[in-house]
Order: sequence, then structure tokens, then C-alpha cells
Amino acid sequence: MLSKIVKLAITFTSELFGTLILTLTLFGMFYTGFLNEGIMRIIGPLIALASGIAAYVLIMLIAHKLDKTC
Repeated sequence: MLSKIVKLAITFTSELFGTLILTLTLFGMFYTGFLNEGIMRIIGPLIALASGIAAYVLIMLIAHKLDKTC
């Protein structure tokens, strides 16, 4: 029973952090797009998107590994 509660807590926390990361990614894309000049108006949001997706995948992989071990 405790294992199910721990798995649920890990899943909930990972989904919460995933949502936070994706929200910050969108904010970062708009922020870099409006603040930069020249070619960085295109490259900046792409860098923000790539780093946001990488962080999201990393959080989900960690949660998946923890979920399997519990």
C-alpha cells in the first residue's frame, strides 16, 4: 500500500514540475523573442525551446526510473 502512495506522489510531483518547466519554456521563448535583436530573435527562442524540452524529458526520465524502483 505504501508503495502505491509513493508511486502516486512521485508521479504527481513529476507532472507538477513538468508543467512548470513547460510554462517557463513558453515564457522564456516569448521573453527572448521580444528582448533580442537581429538573428537572436530567431535563435533565442529555439534555444529556450530546446533547453525546456531537454529539462522536461530529464524530469520525466528520472520520475520513470524512480517509479520503477519503488
